[in-house]
Amino acid sequence: MTGEIVGREEELASLRSFLGSGERGLRGLVLEGEAGIGKSTLWAAGVEMARECGHDALVSRPAEVELGLPHVVLADLLEDVVDELLPYLTPPRRQALQGALLLDRVPEHAVDPRALGVAIQTVSRRSPRTGR
Repeated sequence: MTGEIVGREEELASLRSFLGSGERGLRGLVLEGEAGIGKSTLWAAGVEMARECGHDALVSRPAEVELGLPHVVLADLLEDVVDELLPYLTPPRRQALQGALLLDRVPEHAVDPRALGVAIQTVSRRSPRTGR
């Protein structure tokens, strides 16, 4: 994909530098600018580059109609890795995450927000690929 992007060599070089720095762990990069200047294209190229570099790139792109739904972004982010992460959680944290992701019969209103927050913190520190 990056070969198809024209006129954004400086931005692509910044993405490559960010991703190739050798740093591991949670990191973020902000792409900002006016509407229509190609941020989404650069974002997609960055996700592709991250995966090619061996980084875990968790992605969520909810539709506008989904924005008001609780935990929809969390469900998108963890969809492909949740089964690898659940064993690392204590029962209350696992139950909260499973309930939030509708993987268990826990009603939405019964999800303990604190347990869910700690579960998210725990899984965000754990890489399914490295076991850290």
